[in-house]
Amino acid sequence: MSYVYIGSPYYHPDAKVREQRYHSVAHYLHRCLLARKWAYSPIVHCHYLSVEFGLPPEAEFWREYDFTMLACARTFEILRIEGWQESVGLAAELDEAFRLNIPVIYV
Repeated sequence: MSYVYIGSPYYHPDAKVREQRYHSVAHYLHRCLLARKWAYSPIVHCHYLSVEFGLPPEAEFWREYDFTMLACARTFEILRIEGWQESVGLAAELDEAFRLNIPVIYV
């Protein structure tokens, strides 16, 4: 058994935008869990850690961790919220999903 990895944009120089992106993906993850669709979002999982403990919000800091979690996923769902096409971190996750032959679904 595995899970769906939910990719979404996160980093933005404005902390309010990061907070809004967190809430958008948390809402989607909530819907997944209610439907008993087991999913993982690095944004939902790590946003609090970044804010509370001052961990860097930039994708470079999280890349190895995110790739480790993505490697165990059965599918990669890209949440197309504002900023998804410009997201450096999301683009890197997408490249990694293609490299690992993980099916990609756009939501």
